[in-house]
Amino acid sequence: MKNVRVRLIMLVAGLTVAAVTTGATLAVRKVPQESVSAAGPLSGAPAPSAAQPQVKVDLAKLPQGQLPQMAFMVDRVVRGGTGPVATVPGKQPIEQVVRFGGGLLAVLSTGDVTSELRRVEPYAEAFSPGRVAGVTNLVASAEEDLAAYAVAGQSAVYWVDSRDTELVQRSLKRPEYGRTAVLAVRGDLVYFSAEGKGYPAPETYYRWDSRSGQVTAVKTVHGFEGLNTAGTAAADFVSGAAQTFCSAVTELESGKRRFLTCKYSLDGFTPDDRTVVASEGFRDGGAEAFTAALDATTGQVRRQWVGAQFVMAVAEDDNHLLMVVDSGEDTAVGIIRCSIGTGTCEMALPRDRYGRDKVQLLGART
Repeated sequence: MKNVRVRLIMLVAGLTVAAVTTGATLAVRKVPQESVSAAGPLSGAPAPSAAQPQVKVDLAKLPQGQLPQMAFMVDRVVRGGTGPVATVPGKQPIEQVVRFGGGLLAVLSTGDVTSELRRVEPYAEAFSPGRVAGVTNLVASAEEDLAAYAVAGQSAVYWVDSRDTELVQRSLKRPEYGRTAVLAVRGDLVYFSAEGKGYPAPETYYRWDSRSGQVTAVKTVHGFEGLNTAGTAAADFVSGAAQTFCSAVTELESGKRRFLTCKYSLDGFTPDDRTVVASEGFRDGGAEAFTAALDATTGQVRRQWVGAQFVMAVAEDDNHLLMVVDSGEDTAVGIIRCSIGTGTCEMALPRDRYGRDKVQLLGART
């Protein structure tokens, strides 16, 4: 990435940004962040033994627990995470939302194939002035203080930081990249994919150090589905012969596979990197018949929950998963919290007829 001194003026997520390939700053109000502790022990039926990891969930009999500690959205209202209750204004369809600096960043649809990035500041009730057109996707750090996004027409990736009194932005633009998509942000590092030339366009994964500008191709991963906290291993989608689709946990540096499974789709990791969140299918729409927690080293099933329709799942902490669940299309939907260690579950968000597509865990891959 060249060290360019020219300042290009643009509006980003509600504030004026000076965007250059080495970085830029914009003023932003700093707000205190709430501390998030681990979820407590769950009440409920006696836990199954380790030799019998499968748990049948009866949604009608689950006790009520605390609301999700991580950010979640019902319709257009976001709760949990590191900021106050916030609403995504307007009526534009929401493609993605993340907590960021106590407020929100949202990618909104502006047409059949167009979108824009907007920002809601902490405690605000409206979008900040300004927008970024053509944003393809958005990710945030687990601490919700860093974010990264990709812009389609620019073949560009941006990194933004809310931790100082001025929000810092850095950008990467290279003409050889086709369509880009951000995958994860870990400190100064942004993991992203870029399409090459030709049809079908080959896709390559990269790691960009936004501070130094160094870009490294990640050639060890076939299909990037999730990154562990340490940034050392990925949930890797592998396509096989005869319509067999498999997943693996792959070491990024060596390419070594810790394990391979053709029964589970691997979707993400717990914060301690010991457990992989898994589901039945490969995100072909709808809900799944189970959610599972696998040992991230061996692939052994630590726990598997059945008995409901599982729309999405994500780790709340090292020992708990949050899952959006219902009993089928057009039934009451809610969020449950389940312990990996004991298997027991409780309601985190009471079921109601919100609509399956109106309840989201903002840390989940959808």
